[in-house]
Amino acid sequence: MSALPVRPKLDALRRRIETLERKGAPAARAGSAFALGPLTVAPGALHEIRVFGWRDAPAASGLALAISGKIAARTRKPVVFIREPRGYISIGRAYACGLSSFGVDPADIIVVSPESAKEALWATEEAAGASGVGAVVIEFLKPHKLLDLTATRRLQLAAEASGTTPIFLRSAGDATPSAARTRWRIAAAPSAADSYDLKASGNPRWRVELEKCRAGGRGAWVLEWDYETGELREAAVHGRALPEMADRSFEEIAAVA
Repeated sequence: MSALPVRPKLDALRRRIETLERKGAPAARAGSAFALGPLTVAPGALHEIRVFGWRDAPAASGLALAISGKIAARTRKPVVFIREPRGYISIGRAYACGLSSFGVDPADIIVVSPESAKEALWATEEAAGASGVGAVVIEFLKPHKLLDLTATRRLQLAAEASGTTPIFLRSAGDATPSAARTRWRIAAAPSAADSYDLKASGNPRWRVELEKCRAGGRGAWVLEWDYETGELREAAVHGRALPEMADRSFEEIAAVA
């Protein structure tokens, strides 16, 4: 997993993206939508993930990376992972072995650690407009005035032109309008039982609600990542219902944090 230096990281990212664009295959830019369990992901479009509570942020990161890993495998292009500095303090860094378990090759991840929201947005636009990049995952733990409808519209236009797929992770209390084609709301769910050890955790699960889709339709599912097959599928939930997802205001979340 590549880690960029602190100060020259943006220049290094620009040079690497230029190299990837020269190597990118034009035929892979205009791919068709593909299914991940009940979810349909359209390439060359901005997709947005919001969490129900700040404690769900690591789960949302895992799902976003799993989706981006599928895109990387499909396009044979790397993933750019951008997280504001506070994210590493609150959530920690992506773990190479964990990435592999979600089907993501750590060698295919370009990690960008911006020092400000302005730098993060610039890096995101550069990556989203690069045809040599398969997917871009950008995380913000708190709302920011720069991340408005205009900014997301620029990301959407860049994605349409390049074929790259940006996945934007936003905080629980961020209700800013967005130009994203789809918006999902994510919460962690109890894992599946381990078939070999009943005391161990099994396949990870998420509660997922589709809140917005330009093509129409909404829904809610429990999704499960199968470690053995490397596939995302709808979980078979039996017995006691899963607990309801907390729906608290951002002020309440910030007070707890």
